[in-house]
Amino acid sequence: MSVKNAKPCPFPNNFPNAENLPEKLLKHVALHCPLSPRAMRLLFGIILYAICAGYSDVEKFLRDAAQKKSVNIRCALLTEFIGTDGVRDNRWLAKAAEELAQCTGLFQVIFIKDSTSLVFRISQIFADAIATSRAEKATPQYARVAPADFQFSSGYRVQANLLMRQHVNKKWPSFKLPYIPESSAETAVAENRIRLKNLRNFPSIDEAIAQEVKRRARLRIMEWPKSRNAWLKVLEDISKEWGVSMLVMPRYHPIFDYVSSVTVKLQHAHTQWSEGGLYCAHPGIRMIYEVTPSGRVSLPRKAWKKKHAQVKIY
Repeated sequence: MSVKNAKPCPFPNNFPNAENLPEKLLKHVALHCPLSPRAMRLLFGIILYAICAGYSDVEKFLRDAAQKKSVNIRCALLTEFIGTDGVRDNRWLAKAAEELAQCTGLFQVIFIKDSTSLVFRISQIFADAIATSRAEKATPQYARVAPADFQFSSGYRVQANLLMRQHVNKKWPSFKLPYIPESSAETAVAENRIRLKNLRNFPSIDEAIAQEVKRRARLRIMEWPKSRNAWLKVLEDISKEWGVSMLVMPRYHPIFDYVSSVTVKLQHAHTQWSEGGLYCAHPGIRMIYEVTPSGRVSLPRKAWKKKHAQVKIY
């Protein structure tokens, strides 16, 4: 089923300038873009602006922008397109460009020229990462995203909006929260060295760990106890605004006592969870949070295991 003849969604995005963006794009951005509302607003603003200005294919735009020496867009146009309504100040653009310039896997270069133009060149890694195979083009996976999805002061809220756009209209919608480390910096470096054991010129272990710590700080990747309140707050807000209930399921590492991933399951009038599916969880999950439009409740393992047959969150 192509994008053009897709069935109407229970949760459509009717904001102005909404466009269908590939899920591969959103996943790549979540791995490389800082958890900053202005950085995500600028990155997706560039892409949405290019589509609205004439590009019909995101993949083609990124490929062209990676091959050109540089692309120039007037700051005034971007501010009008994706900036905050009524605010003509371009300082947020400069700060967002500085944040994006420090990240690998997105831009070869990005900066503000003469305070009037944004100059950038897309990284070839970025262009290659969302290249679509023939099979993927036959069954496209996309999310309908609009500039209005980025008009929030919380990066957690912006990222949660994108995750909702990706998954809320699926039959059994669920996703993992990004920006939560699956392991410590030391473990991540050790695993990476094993994967790349054939490469030469490795940095020392101490240097590699320091680089990984800096990367996590730059992208705002942090342990679940430090980001839990922020994530739960924005999920509560979305639950009230969208009328969607959620199960938030932190999973603990089987050996080390820390949360290595957090799964969110969505439930609403159009989901098709079966008995044993919605409340089914991995053994590493001890406590879950029920988030509904009426509020949030935390349940220990014994309590939520009793709800095994439920297909709705109350």
